[in-house]
Amino acid sequence: MKKIFLAMCAVLVSVGAFAQKGEQNIGAHVLYGTDMKNIGIGAKYQRNVTDAIRLEVVGDYYLKTDGFTMFDVNVNGHYLFPLSDKVIAYPLVGVNYTSWKQEFEWDEEDIYYLDVLSESKASSIGLNIGGGIQYKLTDKIRIGAELKYQTISGFNTAVIGAGITYTL
Repeated sequence: MKKIFLAMCAVLVSVGAFAQKGEQNIGAHVLYGTDMKNIGIGAKYQRNVTDAIRLEVVGDYYLKTDGFTMFDVNVNGHYLFPLSDKVIAYPLVGVNYTSWKQEFEWDEEDIYYLDVLSESKASSIGLNIGGGIQYKLTDKIRIGAELKYQTISGFNTAVIGAGITYTL
């Protein structure tokens, strides 16, 4: 019984040690939110916890369009499918925190409404689901494209992105 217990502990420790030795990447990307019709920019940090599972933290900011701005913070998981030595495809699932603001501009004849409502703000937690593909340009640099759907209470959108990552 003791030998089985020790063997199981050794396996668990070696699996844990392997999961700690993951590849790390930093990157930047551009985005387009389809429902809000906004262009955004973002940064990401990725870490492979195993050969097939990668976690990422992403921050995005959508540029002001017609008084509308938005930012979000995402934590996503990827399951990596190597299609060749240079190409990886992955589904993604994750959670997000999103905050948006709509500012209203008034005509001179509507100036008496200015104190009533000049902006609207909201924030919410939601889910991400989607997928992407990466192409390895060099040992350190990859380019990629991603499509995800963000379900946020009161606001849902598809997000199309393209970016570059650098392996640390």
